[in-house]
Amino acid sequence: MSAADRRPRLLVVGVDFGWGSAGKLSSILGALAAVMPADVVGIGTRLGRPVLGDGLIGSWAECDIDDAADVRRVVAEVAPDAALVVLHPQAASALEAAGCPVVYVDSLPFLWTPHDAVPVGASLYCAQRTLPLPGPAAEVMASVANLRWVEPIVGSAARRDGRLHGRGEGRRGAAVINVGGLHSPFSRPGDTSYLDLVLPAALAALDAEGLTDVVVTGNVRALPASLPDGLPRPAVGPLPHDGFRALLGSAQTVLTSPGLTTILELASLDRTAVLLPPQNLSQVLNSELVATRCDPAFVAGWPEWVLARDSVGRWHEHGEEHAVERIHARIAEVAASPSERARAHEEITEGLIKAIAANSAPDKDFSALTPVRDGADQVAEAIVAIAGRSPR
Repeated sequence: MSAADRRPRLLVVGVDFGWGSAGKLSSILGALAAVMPADVVGIGTRLGRPVLGDGLIGSWAECDIDDAADVRRVVAEVAPDAALVVLHPQAASALEAAGCPVVYVDSLPFLWTPHDAVPVGASLYCAQRTLPLPGPAAEVMASVANLRWVEPIVGSAARRDGRLHGRGEGRRGAAVINVGGLHSPFSRPGDTSYLDLVLPAALAALDAEGLTDVVVTGNVRALPASLPDGLPRPAVGPLPHDGFRALLGSAQTVLTSPGLTTILELASLDRTAVLLPPQNLSQVLNSELVATRCDPAFVAGWPEWVLARDSVGRWHEHGEEHAVERIHARIAEVAASPSERARAHEEITEGLIKAIAANSAPDKDFSALTPVRDGADQVAEAIVAIAGRSPR
């Protein structure tokens, strides 16, 4: 086979922090398949594998990203033309050091401070354009050697197929509660604090609005034992990326944790959603994006006494990890107190009922977030260019 005829080989990895990186991988690999069929080998991405679905990753290789020798071994064995890395700075730096050119995708460039690890030396750094950059993030982005700004990454399949389901045309009474990946590097094993606080309130709010056909999606396979009696017992479980997008398109009402990938995909589907209280720092900022660019009525955040925005801002000054650790600790503290948990449940339920009512108004939409061009196509083009320069 001549060099011109062979299929390029691509290593891919997404960070194990929520499911946003897996959703981005799915969109980008779908766009790439349309322009350059490739042999795709995945490493890591254990949390997000249920989201990726079938057919996108040809095989998986075991690799310890923190072991430089093991990374070199995998690169030598796979002999990739390039790597696609989503929001995993350690993997990007390790693969570059092992001689593999990296296309790095950063969907949250507004988040970073000088305290955060950023792979500034990636062969190509694709930063998703959404929120304006605050001063610390602008300083970090200015240090990136090969920076390319891309539009929001939603996946061409979402643009092409999603608009068949206009808002309000889904199954009457059907609702989705999406809790996302429910995981970060700072999560405690078995911790259900977020679900204990938010899921009963979400179910109670939907029940009060007569929305009884409910599906709970995300990294949860069973309802928490703490769920109070008298609430609906919905179907629960993770879905592959395409199936999740189809569900978003068909439901009458969507309640979702404010992950940026899900918010942007909802916009591309011509859908709106109620944003549940945030789980981490990026979700705090994502909620503010929707509140300022669309409508604050879409956002049902934490009561101020649970999580004060000023406190989050002070924590953010010391970097993302510092902030996320404290956000998780505060959520766990409230969930552990029966009286505070009951108070939070009541106030979150009230906020969700108001947001659900606002969400049904015909003049409300996410159109301000809809990208003119899909960033997934732009990243796919970058991969084609980088892989074409590979000496393999």
